Amino acid sequence: AFDIVVTDFNMPEMNGMELATALARVAPRLPVIITSGFISDEMRQQAGDLHVGALLQKEYTLERLAGLVHSVLEQHRE
Repeated sequence: AFDIVVTDFNMPEMNGMELATALARVAPRLPVIITSGFISDEMRQQAGDLHVGALLQKEYTLERLAGLVHSVLEQHRE
């Protein structure tokens, strides 16, 4: 069992949005955070449509990851 998935956007085989879509089919309540070096408006829109818990710019990963994970988990408990 997993509480949350943190994944990169750019991966071989599928991107982070495709992974979020696949996870939503098998575990619709599983929160997902996607990291990327560049977050476009299109990516934000797609993440919102897929109910992705959050997007995280890679340059801020160390400073913000723990707080973001906590925040996303709290939102999904409500």
